[in-house]
Amino acid sequence: MQTQNIYRNREASEINQALDALPTAELKDIKTVEGEDIKNFRAVKVRMNTGKTVFVNCPSNRYTLVQHRDAFRPIIEGLTQAGVSDFKFSCYSDENVAKLNVFMGKAGFDSVALGIQVYNSYDGSSAVHFGFELNKKSHYVELVGYRQVCSNGMKIRVPLNQAEIIKAETVVKIENLFRERASLRHTESVSEKLVAMQFTTEALALLQEPVANEIKKAIMWKIENTTKLKDIIKKHVGQRYAERVLNKYRRDSGKNLWDLFNAVTDVASHEVGINKIISRENLIDKASKMLYEELHVAPYISSEVV
Repeated sequence: MQTQNIYRNREASEINQALDALPTAELKDIKTVEGEDIKNFRAVKVRMNTGKTVFVNCPSNRYTLVQHRDAFRPIIEGLTQAGVSDFKFSCYSDENVAKLNVFMGKAGFDSVALGIQVYNSYDGSSAVHFGFELNKKSHYVELVGYRQVCSNGMKIRVPLNQAEIIKAETVVKIENLFRERASLRHTESVSEKLVAMQFTTEALALLQEPVANEIKKAIMWKIENTTKLKDIIKKHVGQRYAERVLNKYRRDSGKNLWDLFNAVTDVASHEVGINKIISRENLIDKASKMLYEELHVAPYISSEVV
């Protein structure tokens, strides 16, 4: 069984409609049971596009509420000012958080389009965040993707210290870009938005080849026995979704780590039994971590044939 895919790519012409449909929030004064005002805190009341309302947070007066559409609007304005009109996107939300994935340019190897993720929350779990994730400790860049051949949402990590994946001169360019413009900021400046989009498009272009190399390495990483297959699933996916991922992998006649990665992201993107966005996002994150970690450790050997 499948469900409506929250990661489904949509055309740029639908972006205003998508932003207008996002939940909105307001800050409300709160009182004690005796009716006295609680001066240092307020409640965040969220209204869904269905009309349902829910309280999700009681932050201090220092909390700044940013509406989802206001958080995401600078990205769209920056794209427009940079002359990018053919982008695609996915936009999804619940009462706590909203995420916007934006993809620019043509899909690359194995129909994988690359993009950036923007997110904003009402529950206090995260501030407005734009751009790529650069892990300085492990030295990799993580970005969102969309595999068009099967309509799967995904994330993928690009190691910056693996010569067979990324050229040294590309690493220098990427690091310089992050040093100059580590993320996109909420700003009213036209020039700032234009610079931000130039950073984004340049970084995505530089990462196309390394992502392709990472995928090719995963295709070459064969899973030749049942024990290894189950070990990887247990280690990275966990027991709750293990059977679904295993069944999907086998239905697609999976043979390698890339096939297993796509089985995980397919379950996250399509199966009806996953009711919460956070559960789907956790599976996407687990697939990204699995691919990165398994590609850069010693292979496991077993004699049991699949």
